[in-house]
Amino acid sequence: MVLVFTGSLRDLAPFSRLQGEYSRLGARVVGVASVDPRRARAAVRRLGLRVTVACDPDGRIAGAYGVAWRLGPLLRVRTTTFILDDGVVVEVLGGEGAGRQALRALDTLRARLEASRG
Repeated sequence: MVLVFTGSLRDLAPFSRLQGEYSRLGARVVGVASVDPRRARAAVRRLGLRVTVACDPDGRIAGAYGVAWRLGPLLRVRTTTFILDDGVVVEVLGGEGAGRQALRALDTLRARLEASRG
């Protein structure tokens, strides 16, 4: 599983464009966005996102993963990608844009698949 935390649904667009590649590798992409569910529905349609989107408007899930913090009344979420295998985090990607994280996640999944084949 590829778990992407973000404060903006736009950050999920690169993952959505690469959804076919993720599927071929047997991976599911889930975006966790700190947005209101009502606004999220419209944005998902407008952006044409093809990944699963979970709304985390209060940042509790992102906070549990250590990628959210409050700046006064504002919630901030650092765009961060977690690669999970059987529920265990095996790689964390961050510190760069969502597009680069989407490509690095694919590279990580391919490498893990090759390693598992021996």
